[in-house]
Amino acid sequence: MVEEVYKNIWRIEVPLPKSPLKFLNAYVIVGGKKNLLIDTGFNRQECKAALSKGLEKIGVSMDRTDIFITHLHSDHSGLVSDFIKKGRKVYCSKKDALDINLLRDFNRWKNNFTGAEKLGFPEDLDEYFDRHPGFKFNNTHDVEFSYVEDGEIIQIGEYSLQCVSTPGHTQGIMCLYEKNHRLLFSGDHILERITPNISVWSLENDALADYINSLRKIKKLNVDKVFPSHRNLFDYCHQRIDELIDHHHERLIEVKEILVRKSLQSPYEVASQMKWDIKFSNWDDLPHVQRWFATGEAMAHLVYLYNLRKVSLSDNKYYEFSNF
Repeated sequence: MVEEVYKNIWRIEVPLPKSPLKFLNAYVIVGGKKNLLIDTGFNRQECKAALSKGLEKIGVSMDRTDIFITHLHSDHSGLVSDFIKKGRKVYCSKKDALDINLLRDFNRWKNNFTGAEKLGFPEDLDEYFDRHPGFKFNNTHDVEFSYVEDGEIIQIGEYSLQCVSTPGHTQGIMCLYEKNHRLLFSGDHILERITPNISVWSLENDALADYINSLRKIKKLNVDKVFPSHRNLFDYCHQRIDELIDHHHERLIEVKEILVRKSLQSPYEVASQMKWDIKFSNWDDLPHVQRWFATGEAMAHLVYLYNLRKVSLSDNKYYEFSNF
């Protein structure tokens, strides 16, 4: 699907094969002298074909189009090196831009998850790394990025797009906010019906605390319309923020209740007992990638509780958590 969703703003649905997300919303802002493409899709032929056809239908040439990457995940950044033209800019936060290039190397990709071996996975982690779409569908070549910082303005035609740092889903994820039109390009920070995955692989990163703070930061903005990276556009930004914060508070209660049943549980064990919005008969039937994301999310909630001194930690072969 290719449609104009606001004046001179187009949405191209880029398919994400075998992903529960189904498709990526790639946005094109047409600005006269130059245009802006927001996100690209996986480095897969299906994604490349859909994005190319969408750009052709809109009548946009990449020779006059810069790219903004909301964050490092390959369903957003995987085709940058295929689409960027000489002399054009690729905007991204420095943290995620560096990771996009570093994580093209398999060993560096694995090192990015140092600490994951402590989360209690029963299988060799290579089973997860080999199948992870984040590595399989990354860029063909390194990308020369133009780093952007919180508060920086990108001018495209009539739109003054403010970069807003919103760490949580990744450490370097950024939204774009247009103050005059009250528009928010939210990336994966805020989605309409999907709860963005917040994962942690070590004790040093309290991504859930970052995420909740970032939601509260966005709530201070006047937003009439949200352009998310997946599924439907919506117009109730502040309500959705409240729903997401409430969801995570309910998750924290759920994790605490799981630890009541048994002490000294690894994040993998905790994740296996949490409720997930995916149809499966038992935990072991879940695909490796989904168990990976679920365990990372369980760890995020455990680290959040640990930093609030709501749970205790025993650093044994695996991280094992208990209620006080």
